[in-house]
Amino acid sequence: MIGDSHLRLLLHTDRCSSKLLFPMYDLADSILAPRGCGDCNACCVELDIPAGQVSTQPKPAGTVCPLLCASGCSAYEERPSSCSEFRCAWLRDSKWPDAWRPDQSGLVCQREMIAGVGPVGTMLEIVPDALDTTKAGTMLETLRRSTVAVIVVDFQRRRQTHPGYLRFDTGSSVSPSAVTVRSTTHSVS
Repeated sequence: MIGDSHLRLLLHTDRCSSKLLFPMYDLADSILAPRGCGDCNACCVELDIPAGQVSTQPKPAGTVCPLLCASGCSAYEERPSSCSEFRCAWLRDSKWPDAWRPDQSGLVCQREMIAGVGPVGTMLEIVPDALDTTKAGTMLETLRRSTVAVIVVDFQRRRQTHPGYLRFDTGSSVSPSAVTVRSTTHSVS
């Protein structure tokens, strides 16, 4: 089970940089990401960025980054580590359809390795009621198949934990029917 300290890691911009343990991540990073963001700038609005990276004050989630301009990030080559280390699931996996791009789906998703836990997915609702769609259910199921858990954060910043199908100790997967779905709801303050 994932503890609150691990959940906090997922909801802040500090990213784990430990060596990836599952080949699918190396594959996704090396060959499955030949696409660009296009008009999507959801991460420029939804990421928390600590003070001193884009301004003297922190940039909270839900506010537009001061570096965002009409053509994207005005400091893209020198962008903060909070931004460069963000792993947008749609951007990094060419198997995800265009309809799942964050500005199209209303959901920002990512997969990241959490030391001592394994690959964990997050799904952040950025448009009210986006989680109530069939598309969101399919996206959640896709994330669960490649993670040990998925944290779903709704528009009001309440979160639910869904177990994934991977077992961290071996990297193997378990049958979806063998996983007991125990969602827990927490308010994020």
